[in-house]
Amino acid sequence: MTLGGPIRQPAFEDGVRRLGMEPEALRAAVGNGNAERRRVLSKHHAPTAQGFYAWNGVVAKLSELSEELAWVRRNTMCLPLIINPRTMTLIFVCSGDAYTGISGVGAMPKSRNPKGALVKALAAQNKKLHQPDALPIDLPETEEQRLLAELIGYTSYALMVHFSKEECEIRYELSEVEKLDPRGRLSPNGNRLIASPFDLSPDDFDDGDPNEGFDGPDDIDVPPKG
Repeated sequence: MTLGGPIRQPAFEDGVRRLGMEPEALRAAVGNGNAERRRVLSKHHAPTAQGFYAWNGVVAKLSELSEELAWVRRNTMCLPLIINPRTMTLIFVCSGDAYTGISGVGAMPKSRNPKGALVKALAAQNKKLHQPDALPIDLPETEEQRLLAELIGYTSYALMVHFSKEECEIRYELSEVEKLDPRGRLSPNGNRLIASPFDLSPDDFDDGDPNEGFDGPDDIDVPPKG
């Protein structure tokens, strides 16, 4: 793997730091995702192994480094959440598409897969911050609903990640989420903190789709207990 030095991006770096995160932590998390993905390039692994290992690698390193920055980790509805009570910010990791990490093309990135009830509710709460009359999505009276009550006033961001075989790079961005398309795929609003790409080499790829399986188990609907 060839690690290219990131281009200095003051707007990205300053924006990330205002949220209480460090740009180097995001980059290290993305790099760890690729290192984990490379472990399962063999044809003998499951078809979605590359994506799952990449997602897990990003989540694991982000969780580890954010803990040093006084963020807290919550696991709700199978979706790891990184929460900063001081800046009232929440981050989760998800897939992106070919538009991830690119600006000025007239199209917003979308998550590769539809999202579950928790992400839909987080997006609705983001929208409510900008539109007070917007209605949140109801969840059962469970741990998930109690978590959302705790997170009123928080802004949720997705760390969207896309592996590009064509450009031999990983593109990623930290973007405020506010809407889902008719298929349930997540898309950011205009508040996007776009990083410089993480350079890779052709040896980092095989003939498979490096993004297949990214998102892990996703946040699933959980029926009320009892």
